[in-house]
Amino acid sequence: MSTAGHLVAIFGQRVSTTGQRVCKASGHVVTSIGHCVCTLGHLVLICGHLVTSTGQRVFTTGHFDAYGGQVVSVTGQTVFCVGQTVGATAAGH
Repeated sequence: MSTAGHLVAIFGQRVSTTGQRVCKASGHVVTSIGHCVCTLGHLVLICGHLVTSTGQRVFTTGHFDAYGGQVVSVTGQTVFCVGQTVGATAAGH
């Protein structure tokens, strides 16, 4: 998977904003240009920020928070679950 653009890891899955989609038994992750949306309402990536599906901001780049039972972090344009690696920028986390 290319690291050009935003990468999102939800429940161990990787999603790219280039139009790919990942489906899992626990729910669906749908991507569009610049937006990564989980239909379960867990994470939405908009302009480098993580917000809930209702538009509430969870945290911005460089901060850590827990939402929907998941602990996530943001590094540049990479969003990933703590303990997982997504893209080169996540190395060492």
